[in-house]
Amino acid sequence: MQKIEKWRVEELALLFDLLAALLRAGKNPEWANVFSHFDEEAKLILSAGAFDAGPVKMLVRNIKNCFGADSNFVTLVLEDEEPLIKNALNLDFVQARARLWNALQEMEKRMVEFVN
Repeated sequence: MQKIEKWRVEELALLFDLLAALLRAGKNPEWANVFSHFDEEAKLILSAGAFDAGPVKMLVRNIKNCFGADSNFVTLVLEDEEPLIKNALNLDFVQARARLWNALQEMEKRMVEFVN
């Protein structure tokens, strides 16, 4: 298994925090709570004495479920009374969601076990 660097989990935690803030601002507290929970999980992984890839794999798998066909996360539109704020929130949200997807893809590549 390739090494999963600690900074990659730190990056995920920052993305979770950003997504939770955007979702709260966009009047979607349910999804905000989901990403706050993921943030807590990431911080628990980071605070553990020895860095273990097992919990990271599970976290990545759980987050990827948010992008599945059964989830409305990929089609979610954030709301605000002010159209300019709504547009800015949604632009930031789409960019953060894409960054999260790319980070997950990169982490999954690093979790592949090559056999000689």
